[in-house]
Amino acid sequence: MQKHLSIILVFISQLCVGQKVYTDLADALKEPEEVTYLSLRKEKLKSFPEEILKLKNLEYLDLSKNKLTTVPSELQELKKLKFLILNSNDLVEIQEGITSSTQLEELHLANNPIKTVPTTISNLIHLKIFDCWQCSLEELPTEMKKLQNLEEIDVRQTFIREQDSDIYFKWWPEAKIQTTWGCNCGK
Repeated sequence: MQKHLSIILVFISQLCVGQKVYTDLADALKEPEEVTYLSLRKEKLKSFPEEILKLKNLEYLDLSKNKLTTVPSELQELKKLKFLILNSNDLVEIQEGITSSTQLEELHLANNPIKTVPTTISNLIHLKIFDCWQCSLEELPTEMKKLQNLEEIDVRQTFIREQDSDIYFKWWPEAKIQTTWGCNCGK
């Protein structure tokens, strides 16, 4: 609930300060320097629109509920990007473009068939929210404990076993860690 509230608050804050919320890439490209918020949810995208990389002031990018399988390494060129929402796509891994975007504060990857988190996730030193709800994760890498700004971790409906998760509460004693324990029956 808190992560959804966070997304809603970002949306409201954009509206309150008079910044336009773009929901059409063609419109956004007409004034690329002005774009800070872009939502291309449910657009049936099968590939990452490279034109997004022209939006150098982009802070919030929502590409959820598409059919994306990859994110380009050039994503890291968006130096102001703080909120990246890729929920409900077809991503099988967390790619370099994501883990090299060191300014990210929120990373939402829920409902993707991601099985592992790369050790390079530790590059995201400003990360506050990490959402991998309903991914196919079995564990989080030890390198993640370096992410001491994490406030919320959502690993519900994953294959992380309860006995393996105790360490996460030690790594982030102040964070809200949301978990449910799957049976991992077929593994």
